Amino acid sequence: MSRSLGKKIAYGFTMLKAELSGKVDYWHLRERPLLPEEVSPEIYYLDMKGKGFYPGEMENGVPVFYLDGKIRCFFPITILNYGLGLLNRLHDGEDVQDELEKVLVYIMEHQDEDGAWRFEVPEGTMHEMAGGKVSGMTQGLAISFLTRCVAIGVLTRERAEPRIEAAKKKMLSQSCVSYIDGEPFIEEFNVPGASILNGSIFALLGLYDYENFVGEKEDFAIFEAALRTLLPRFRFGSWSYYNLQKTLCSKFYQQLHVDLMTVLEQLTGEGIYSSYRRIWKRGLRFSFVFILLKAGQKVFQIRKWSMNASSHS
Repeated sequence: MSRSLGKKIAYGFTMLKAELSGKVDYWHLRERPLLPEEVSPEIYYLDMKGKGFYPGEMENGVPVFYLDGKIRCFFPITILNYGLGLLNRLHDGEDVQDELEKVLVYIMEHQDEDGAWRFEVPEGTMHEMAGGKVSGMTQGLAISFLTRCVAIGVLTRERAEPRIEAAKKKMLSQSCVSYIDGEPFIEEFNVPGASILNGSIFALLGLYDYENFVGEKEDFAIFEAALRTLLPRFRFGSWSYYNLQKTLCSKFYQQLHVDLMTVLEQLTGEGIYSSYRRIWKRGLRFSFVFILLKAGQKVFQIRKWSMNASSHS
């Protein structure tokens, strides 16, 4: 057995053990959808409160991220998730406004002139966001964060509007949008063929927030309709693919897909989201089987497993 194959097998078993242990860390907290009576313009669609307690290093009030556990950098997605969590904590009556304002300062100061927030990945580092690439998910989360900062009064509408407008424009540019079978898809990472489902939905929720903020309903309808068309491509029977490279979801991302379907169902009333929520929730009952398949996929790098989406209900 080659050394590389041995490493793949060892990694596969490590991942399988982690999945089956059920242990939860900061990066894999479940963010449940808000109930209708909990919905507020001051907080996000998912309960992000757990993200408001960052366990790692902080600098000037924002989380520091260690890529591969060793490369120190700042990740806008991590910072924005922390900020959205602080909004939950503030909404629950906790005294965290100072912490929230430090995150807001960082986000305001680190938006580039073209409207993007870029990942501070050291030059030469191998990562999807190296080289100044733009993330549609980052753009969407930033819009969602800024509109809520306006709602609670820590940011004026006058200061927010040009930032949000620039963020939306960049998110819908060719820097973030790809076309799949002619349908527009906002990419979490603008890497050809990646097409990560949860990242695109977070971007879409940011677009929804933008249009509520400015009082228009145009682009969201286009991208949301495209998502409905593309959803079957993310289905593996009662389980889901993480991306269009046919990477099977971990249990964490399967649950996240279920929760995001709930949010989209609440926002749009479209029955397809209710259907997929039920199908993918049912898959969680048999998660052991899919976890084994995913472990095997990691070992053998099988990327093209698929099932006919219309043959399972």
